[in-house]
Amino acid sequence: EKEILLKEIHHRVKNNMQIISSLLNMQIDTINEPVANMALIDAAGRIHSIASIHEKIYQSNNFSRVDMADYIQSLSNDLVSIYSEKGKAIKIHHQLETVFLEIGQAIPCGLLINEILTNSIKHGCTGSNECLIDIILQDFDGMVTLVMGDNGPGMHPGLFQTEKKTSMGMQIINALIQQIGAMVDLQTEKGTRFSIRFSKKN
Repeated sequence: EKEILLKEIHHRVKNNMQIISSLLNMQIDTINEPVANMALIDAAGRIHSIASIHEKIYQSNNFSRVDMADYIQSLSNDLVSIYSEKGKAIKIHHQLETVFLEIGQAIPCGLLINEILTNSIKHGCTGSNECLIDIILQDFDGMVTLVMGDNGPGMHPGLFQTEKKTSMGMQIINALIQQIGAMVDLQTEKGTRFSIRFSKKN
């Protein structure tokens, strides 16, 4: 009975978040102001990333952990369809080990992946007809390594390193990194590349 209840809870949370996302998408269709429109698209994307976590749990036989490799595959496909522009090819190369995270880590980690990947798709390949993005996920002795990089012109390191981050996306990334207790290395010489390491909770 507890398993049935947990499954139903995750299913309902996923459905409710999809309703919120649908309402935002309806609002997007009525707004012609580009900045406001993109802010709503980003918000809908963040809600979708959380809903996807609950969907993966609902579909699995384990209601306390998430297969992050499977999640990354699904999320990246969804984000490409949301943000891709005509005339720009987006290719994502996945190198993913099977890594399971408990839900308390999976949700902030999923949001972190959403923010960095969205940033790469929107800004990482400006002026290029082909956008190449690498996503690497590894687990060695309880330490998870997540590497996400693109072939763009490279983000200005000051956007992430300054104490007063002006970009909302960078503020969210920094908060999520702190939430999962991760160490981060940012390289901006040949594109933007985040290397993130954190200890996996059992």
